[in-house]
Amino acid sequence: MEQDNIEIKSEIEHKTGKGVKAALVALGLLMIISTSGLVYLMFSSNSQKNQLESQVKSAKEELAKANETVSKYEVATGTKAVEEKIENTTVKEIVRPMRIDTKIGEIEEIVKREYIKQTGLNDDGLQIKNSWPTVSFDALYTTNDAKYLIARVGIRQMFEVAKSDREGDTRVEGGWGGSTAIFYRPIPSGEWKKAYEGNGIPTCDSFSEEIKNALGNQKDLEGKSILFCWDQNKTENNGIVSL
Repeated sequence: MEQDNIEIKSEIEHKTGKGVKAALVALGLLMIISTSGLVYLMFSSNSQKNQLESQVKSAKEELAKANETVSKYEVATGTKAVEEKIENTTVKEIVRPMRIDTKIGEIEEIVKREYIKQTGLNDDGLQIKNSWPTVSFDALYTTNDAKYLIARVGIRQMFEVAKSDREGDTRVEGGWGGSTAIFYRPIPSGEWKKAYEGNGIPTCDSFSEEIKNALGNQKDLEGKSILFCWDQNKTENNGIVSL
C-alpha cells in the first residue's frame, strides 16, 4: 500500500514539474512577444514622429516661400494681401488694392522744366511776349506685368502775344506745333521718366536699355505696342518694329 502511494506521488510530482516547465516556457514566450511588440510600437512611434517633423519642416519652408511670393506680388502689382481664416487655417489672399499715388503732377513739372520758351513773332506777325506748355492726359494704365505705370500725354504750347503797342493789350492763343509723349514710372513709388516725345518714329537705338526692359513687349489699352521704332536693318514694314 505504501509502495502504491509512493508511485502515485512520484507520478504526480513528475507531471507537476512538466506543467511548471510548460508554464515557464509559455511565460517566457509571452514576455518575448510583449517586448517585441513594445519595441515595434516604440520604433513605429519614432518613425511616425520623424515623418511628422519632416512634414512640419517642409510645410514651414513652403509657407515661407509663399509669404515671400505674396510680398513680391504686392510690390509688383500695388495690391495688398490680407489674412483670412479658413477652417482654422490662416492664409493670405490678394483681396484689397493698395493705394497708389499716381503723382501725375510730376509729369507736368518735367514738361515745364524741359520747355524752351518761344520768342519772335506768331503766324500773324504779332510779338510773342510769353509762352508756356500745356499737358493733356490721353491714357493712364499699367504694363501687362503691373510693374510700371504708363502715361500717354499730349503736349502743346500757349502764346501770349501783343495785339498793339499799348501796354497790356495782349491776347492768349494756341501756339504752333505739339507732340505726344510717353512717360513711365515703377510701381508703387518710383519716379516718372520720359520714354519718348515727338510726332515721328524714333530709331531703335535711341531708346536706352532701361526703357527697353521696362516697356519692351508691353501693350497699351488697345492691345498695341506701347512704343515703335525704326530699325535700319529691317526691310519689312519699312523697318518699323515694335519695341
